Amino acid sequence: MGDVLLSVVAEKTGYPADMLGLDMQLDADLGIDSIKRVEILSALQEKLPDAPSVKPEHLGTLHTLRDIASLLAGPLPSVAGQPILPVAEAPRPFVVAITPASPESDREISIELPPVPFEDLAPTPIPELPLTAYQMNSKSGFTAPQAEANVIPPPSVFLPPVDPPPMPMRGDPEPPSATHSTVVRSLVGVVPLDPTNPRKRITTDRYAPVWLIAEPSSLTATISRQFDAAGCRPQFIPWNDSPYAYEPKGLAGLVLIAPDGTCPDDLPVRAFRWLKRAAGALNESARNGGSFFATVTRLDGAFGFGNLSASRDPVQGAFAGLSKTASHEWPLVNCKAIDLEPASARHLATALVDEILLAGPVEVGLTSHGRFGLEVIDQPSEGSDTSFPPLPEGSVIVVSGGARGVTAESLLPLVRATRPKLVILGRTPLSANEPEWLAKLADEAQIKQALMSRREKPATPREINDEAKKLLAERQVRRNLKRFAESGATVQYIMANVQNAGALAAGLSEVRRSFGPISAIIHGAGVLADRKIEDLTDEQFLQVYSTKVVGLKNLLNATEEDPLRAIVLFSSSTGRFGRTGQVAYAAANEVLNKTAQQLRRSKPDCHTVAFNWGPWEGGMVTPALAQVFLKEGIGLISYADGGELMVNELRRADQPAEVVVIARPISGHPPEKPSANGNGAIVSNGSVAGPPEMSVVFDRTISLFDHGVLRSHVINDMAVLPLAIHAEWLAHAAIHGNPGLRFHGFNDLRVFQPVSLNELSPINIQVMAGNTIRRDEGFVVPVEIRSRRNDRSITHSRAEILLINNLPEGELAASLPETGPYPHTPDEAYEHYLFHGPEMRALEKVDGISDEGLIAYSRPAPQPVSWMDQPVRGHWLGDPLAMDAAFQMMILWTNHKHRRGSLPCFVGEYRQYRRAYPHDGVMIALRITRDNGTMIRADIDIIDGDGRLVARMMNVEHVMDASLNEAFRKGRHKQPTGHGLGSRFGG
Repeated sequence: MGDVLLSVVAEKTGYPADMLGLDMQLDADLGIDSIKRVEILSALQEKLPDAPSVKPEHLGTLHTLRDIASLLAGPLPSVAGQPILPVAEAPRPFVVAITPASPESDREISIELPPVPFEDLAPTPIPELPLTAYQMNSKSGFTAPQAEANVIPPPSVFLPPVDPPPMPMRGDPEPPSATHSTVVRSLVGVVPLDPTNPRKRITTDRYAPVWLIAEPSSLTATISRQFDAAGCRPQFIPWNDSPYAYEPKGLAGLVLIAPDGTCPDDLPVRAFRWLKRAAGALNESARNGGSFFATVTRLDGAFGFGNLSASRDPVQGAFAGLSKTASHEWPLVNCKAIDLEPASARHLATALVDEILLAGPVEVGLTSHGRFGLEVIDQPSEGSDTSFPPLPEGSVIVVSGGARGVTAESLLPLVRATRPKLVILGRTPLSANEPEWLAKLADEAQIKQALMSRREKPATPREINDEAKKLLAERQVRRNLKRFAESGATVQYIMANVQNAGALAAGLSEVRRSFGPISAIIHGAGVLADRKIEDLTDEQFLQVYSTKVVGLKNLLNATEEDPLRAIVLFSSSTGRFGRTGQVAYAAANEVLNKTAQQLRRSKPDCHTVAFNWGPWEGGMVTPALAQVFLKEGIGLISYADGGELMVNELRRADQPAEVVVIARPISGHPPEKPSANGNGAIVSNGSVAGPPEMSVVFDRTISLFDHGVLRSHVINDMAVLPLAIHAEWLAHAAIHGNPGLRFHGFNDLRVFQPVSLNELSPINIQVMAGNTIRRDEGFVVPVEIRSRRNDRSITHSRAEILLINNLPEGELAASLPETGPYPHTPDEAYEHYLFHGPEMRALEKVDGISDEGLIAYSRPAPQPVSWMDQPVRGHWLGDPLAMDAAFQMMILWTNHKHRRGSLPCFVGEYRQYRRAYPHDGVMIALRITRDNGTMIRADIDIIDGDGRLVARMMNVEHVMDASLNEAFRKGRHKQPTGHGLGSRFGG
């Protein structure tokens, strides 16, 4: 194992194998970041196919090469947090602890560097760095850097930019392919929360301590009294106190209340310290009963999407980033971000505490008009006037972090459209020409070997790695500057740290003297320090936060007098949705988002937009990591698509302040050849592919204590997971990685082995999803539910979920089957023929029965929290009770016709025509299409009060067995406490 590992690391890093040792630190000694770890692990698992599969969540546990070897040699550590809190918002597309390529170009400045000594968030927290100007055009190349620090001399030569061809340079690195993804533009809308929807109340130990971190005010006092009335023991703590002065043992709640006025610049890092201090105690309390974490802001009661006043401080936006990240990392803790309407805040204390103690959406706005959530809604990118230029030709555009990576690539369409005077601010120093022996080398491994061979003194692998990265970064900067000039821009490169306010202002003053007033700024600078909340240091938090937020503040201050026509902020979907391991990044990007909301109002003549980008195809996304994202159902934004979308957005007249941009996979990998044993499956294009690759969307431990509905679904002595809940969870798995698409149904849902359990035998399942595939007008996602028993993988059910952009309207139902009277009331049917307990008794009336079919009426399913603790969603995608009612009707039909019970084993097709089932129940018409004495098949229409289809099931199969009569009888009268015989089918 060790030898294979060392050979793979040598291959992937370029270090000679004899330099490597198993006890070398991945970060400190080898400079291997989380992305490179994915690549190494992917290669190892190809060479060691019998080794355990490593999940993304395990990457943070690997610190040495020996850790990797041990992980592959033995069982994997369990991943904490199997239950998932209910959410009533749009599904979040990213949950894995892997950092996708972000818009930043300076991502090589990462947590492995020595920490910068931040003391606070003053405008110039980093010692001043000299700015060096490089004037660039296609004919003259670089002029020599000047010696004076912090002053940019006027450029000595301006040559016209080169006309076309604006084509990628030969030899540019090929990014991972994103040709099988479509870019989706979405906006965030404010939607009222339905007050009639029941939500689970969070319970804590009585008189358990709750920390209220706030400024003293009448609102704080009222909130404290409300928590006291709710049975908690609130403790008010002012923001200036140190978290380490307080003992968190037994803590059941943490509430961070942002000041009402201007916030201190360091408020987010203070909030992070409290969050980190409370982490262990809150999770411990959650395991033993219940706990909560909430942030409270006062923007406009709608997180800036309402009537945001210029007096509101956008720094408050960081608080929602903390809550959204915590909700991913702490699934057992009820995490909330709550935004109060400022004018009504003092009257909302009761509603605030009530909302904190309720499960439900992570982001909730409270106003005098009620409670509101946020919904991400697909909006077509069309609608911009392509004849209208995004900016006037020759505009002076200042770009931070635009010399390398995604920001640089995404600029090219804008450069071609506007032929601007382009000022690039970057942190990569450009040294003199490379020596000849180095200039001819392109391969990173060869470069590292050459650098080592020329060293006079011994060097560690990390030192060689840093030197090679620096060299490659310089090459990329020079190449990109040349590409900008070839695309029509006059380019000036300034080596600058945007956190250095004085040096930045001096540099931009020289730009104005050379180019004229600044027309637009694009803020793409940023760094990452991916760690979970408990593991992140203050310095790392500030390093990430300050580059984004302080950098933007300095850019805005330095261009305050310029006639800006556009401000473009490169934010991230991490800010919108949160992500494990990126608390600082989420907080920083949410500040950018709220700043954009405020600037849109305060600068009406300037088009301000914050792009919440999903992962891009370049930057830090290697081919191996691209495959990981693809398996997770996450597409990659191509450079061309992202850049064109940015240009089109700047042409739009409606000018929304926040735009969410993600990529959705539309096809899987090229089909494999058929397997030798004939198990290949024909796909839609007629080619033959092997079984689809699957990755875990969520794990869930099922027990009778936290899935109470199963006590009403007992066959023999075992509780059985209803097939309708199989369908619901499989649909969630598919839609989880495809935000914006609607659930339209499924094909070929089959039960292979039931998920059955008793009081003493909880079961852990994995809900899996494969690649999204375009088919006709929609998308299909293969899905499965699996578990492990005795080191063997068991597939319980399998289907393919159909997703679509817009649901078609349900047609009027066809004629109903001819039926006669049914001789029993529903109560009698449940007492004598069905096995369903109170929670699953769906049938309100059986209208009629015949050999042709059956007609009945079903009540609606209650909210998910009524059936189970911590459901995967706050609302159903379909209606599992109505679907189960259809299966119950088939049992009644087989009993009426054959005197035998039956259970569902297959559903050929299900199509749903509404986002939600009617609140007042449905009529179900069952038409038998086949009956051979042992199996029946039926088509089923589910119909609303207006006679329109809500949903339709086709080719539903039930298997009949006389032994089921006794199994059903036992299920009606026994609790599942013994080890009885489970059913062979789903129920």
